[in-house]
Amino acid sequence: MTLDVSVIIPTFNRAELLLKTVDTIIPQPRPAKEIIIVDDGSSDDTMKRLAGYHSTIKAIHIENSGQMVAFNKGISYATGKYIAFCDSDDLWKKNYLEDIMKIWDIEPNANAAFANFQIVRDDLWLDGTKFDDAPDEFWHEIDIVEKGAYGFFRRPPLTNLVAFNPFFVS
Repeated sequence: MTLDVSVIIPTFNRAELLLKTVDTIIPQPRPAKEIIIVDDGSSDDTMKRLAGYHSTIKAIHIENSGQMVAFNKGISYATGKYIAFCDSDDLWKKNYLEDIMKIWDIEPNANAAFANFQIVRDDLWLDGTKFDDAPDEFWHEIDIVEKGAYGFFRRPPLTNLVAFNPFFVS
């Protein structure tokens, strides 16, 4: 069953990496409604490679304006109830989208969700995660719903994020 999610991927001169990213999003067991790729003025063959690549992809080319403009342009084309951002060099694990959407099953009023990640170099997933690097006190203001899986901030995390930021756009 398709999830009512629009995945937005801004990209700039990353045609080869972008296709690796898309190839981890398309086969999700519960796939996204659509994948919106915003080519931010690339001079490589990004748009040519995307032509006819997959039916769920909407490819948009804009003048080079920066990642945030590209995200906003993607949002303007989105038809899903939810938006998932993905960088053009990120790889999603097999059940990522379904797992992250469980947050709204647990807390329907959640405004945003985030996920941990691992670094991938030369197609090798490195040990450790970004959350492993967080200072212990970072997690004190989070209510853990399911150990190691889901948590909700008891208060806005701005103070913690100034000291350490484990969250990235994807």
